[in-house]
Amino acid sequence: MIANSAPSMRLLTFDSVNKSSPMRHLFLSLLLVPFTMQVLAADGDTTTVRAHDGRDIGWWGAYDDWGVFPPSGNSYRKVLLHFTMGCASTGCSDWDYTVQIDLRHRTGALDSTLQQAPSFTVNGAQVQTLSYTTEHTFTTSWNGSDVDTLWTDTLLVILYENPEDPFAATDTLEVFPADLTYDVFDAEGNVMGTGLFAEEGLLELSLTDVYTVFEVVDDYELGRAITPYGGYMANGQQGYNSNWHHTYTYDVTAYQHLLHDSVEFRAFYGGWSSGFSVTLDFEMVEGTPPMDVLRVNRVYDSGPGGFNYPNPGTFEASSVPASTIDLLPGTQGAIGRMFVTGHGQAGEFTSGIYYYVKVNGATLGQQEIWKGDCGMNAIYPQGGTWVYDRANWCPGEAVPVFDHNVSSNITGGQANTVNVDFTAFNPSNAASYILEFQLIEHAAPNFALDAEVWDIITPSVKDIHRRSNPNCGSARIVIRNSGSTALTSATITYGLEGGASQTFNWSGNLGFLEKEEVELPTMNDWGGGHRTFFATITAPNGGTDGYSANDTYLSPFVAPDVITGTEAIILWVQSNNFGSHNMYWIYDDAGNEVFSRTALANNTLYKDTVYLPHGCYRFHLTDAQDNGLQWWAATNQGSGYARIRKLGSSATVKTFNADFGSEISYWFTMGAPLGTEETLMDDAALRLWPNPSSNGADLHVNLQLQRPDDVRMELLDMTGRTVWTRQMTGVDAVDLNIATHGLQAGIYLMRATARSGQWTGRVVLN
Repeated sequence: MIANSAPSMRLLTFDSVNKSSPMRHLFLSLLLVPFTMQVLAADGDTTTVRAHDGRDIGWWGAYDDWGVFPPSGNSYRKVLLHFTMGCASTGCSDWDYTVQIDLRHRTGALDSTLQQAPSFTVNGAQVQTLSYTTEHTFTTSWNGSDVDTLWTDTLLVILYENPEDPFAATDTLEVFPADLTYDVFDAEGNVMGTGLFAEEGLLELSLTDVYTVFEVVDDYELGRAITPYGGYMANGQQGYNSNWHHTYTYDVTAYQHLLHDSVEFRAFYGGWSSGFSVTLDFEMVEGTPPMDVLRVNRVYDSGPGGFNYPNPGTFEASSVPASTIDLLPGTQGAIGRMFVTGHGQAGEFTSGIYYYVKVNGATLGQQEIWKGDCGMNAIYPQGGTWVYDRANWCPGEAVPVFDHNVSSNITGGQANTVNVDFTAFNPSNAASYILEFQLIEHAAPNFALDAEVWDIITPSVKDIHRRSNPNCGSARIVIRNSGSTALTSATITYGLEGGASQTFNWSGNLGFLEKEEVELPTMNDWGGGHRTFFATITAPNGGTDGYSANDTYLSPFVAPDVITGTEAIILWVQSNNFGSHNMYWIYDDAGNEVFSRTALANNTLYKDTVYLPHGCYRFHLTDAQDNGLQWWAATNQGSGYARIRKLGSSATVKTFNADFGSEISYWFTMGAPLGTEETLMDDAALRLWPNPSSNGADLHVNLQLQRPDDVRMELLDMTGRTVWTRQMTGVDAVDLNIATHGLQAGIYLMRATARSGQWTGRVVLN
């Protein structure tokens, strides 16, 4: 049997979107969201879309899921990705691994790979020719007294003769080589002649070109996080359990032109033990963004394995060489976005390494690849070396993403040279960098003057701001200049929603898309309003804001602990073997020092009595080595503790975890809750059902009070707008049925406000 001798070409396979893949539907559904949504003043609706839904991520690999978004044509002023990490169904892993979230954009363009299908293989390998027989063949030799016969091994021949599928086996033969001769010996061992096995068949190898056609998929990194040392979560220690979860939020507004219809997302887990889960929720607020993005270019992409850094020359030449990009004709501005983390012993722990963003020869941005505050981790304590600072990451935190405005040196419609250089160093150990650098092309900014409240740090209930909350002191917010004109001044109005407000005149100098954290003067009135803080920015540069929809930000919050029935507290602080590393203070809500102890002896118990009038206070304890009063890896420092007791009582009001890293910042009020004169109502007093609820069905509300009181019930949408309200006087219980007909599907807040306190519950309407 002889195959065709000339190679042929065949279009074999086409990998397209798998229409049977499980796709998540628009998250206007029954599910409770595990994250705290931003409460934003909006000029349009907010749509929430879920992709991965509690998806277990295990050993190194890609975990892909789909989300179904609204059709193209909608405009969103802000799109946020909430990545909620939890324990996997098998528990949490006790290692710090990288998780990258990618948008997998199917371009519609086709590409192909070439493979060559052999006409046959012999024992799994290709040979040029094969002469074979079905008769068992052998060779002979003389051993000095007799003839030795060496039988040949069976050959397994697989034939590939299907022209429609050249890689499909069509037949299997068990044969023996026929291109052999054997010697014939006489009785004395003399060769009398040779024998030749008859050939039954001859195979000659031919190769068929097979092109596998596939759709080109562009992977854009949206965010990156490092898993925490999850041993405490896995074992139920230090207050954790297997239901632990933590939410990371990323601004993905620049990718909204790709977020329509069915979109695939990838969570790549760079770990070698199972133990975490991924939920992805996209929050899309309708409106006008600061600029319209035209295209996102992936300039450098190391993939999950990272770029090896053996030495400066090799790294620059092979990993981050200069790249030429033909910008679109309509491009009037560009942002260089960098995702980067250092790994390997030298890459992870070497500080002082910078990257430099260069466009057309000019250096337009630089950033040290270092995270120097791991001891302030929002997830604490952890089981591993969580307090060690690292190359732009900390265990359990989102990886910072750096944006660089490079608009000043780009030219639309032409070729532009983009380059990223690193500080040159010779690593003493293994070093690599997982990085992706994107060049985001955009049109001219949509507004000249546009001041925006970007975030509220305090008061807040966000996971990322856990270290600063609950809080009853100065509010801290983040503002952004979302207009093309430099922002030099603005008026900030703030307070509790429904209560008194205050104003603050800010001044500074922010370029387009630059942000600044602003600490506002202490609140005068924490009472009379709801448990929702607001901040509004107006009058940018003394003028009129071009886009008011992003001026206001609402932040639900939880009130600090309350200490009642005493006029003083006692601070119990036990120092460890290094007492000089620790100091502690008490401040009032205006930041005035009320008490301090800054010189601690080793292994000493301090009992400091501090008399405090009614008001708001902060206990602040620091550790100079960022490893708390006790840490498993610092075996020589011993163990201390910190507690708060009431004067005249043996009861402990608050016990702090000694493994706190850099500091403890604990806010509390003396005499009464924040803004009230009596005890807050029990959290379990308000019940809502069915929840989730169906549009048109009645929502049942039940509230039990400890004493008769005046109660105001409100149902609010996620923009803070009241859609239903009821006022009741002198009741000790509330039992209501609320018709939901006419309300849009989405997430609502049910809020009960009384003189005795306030409680808010979340309602999901399908």
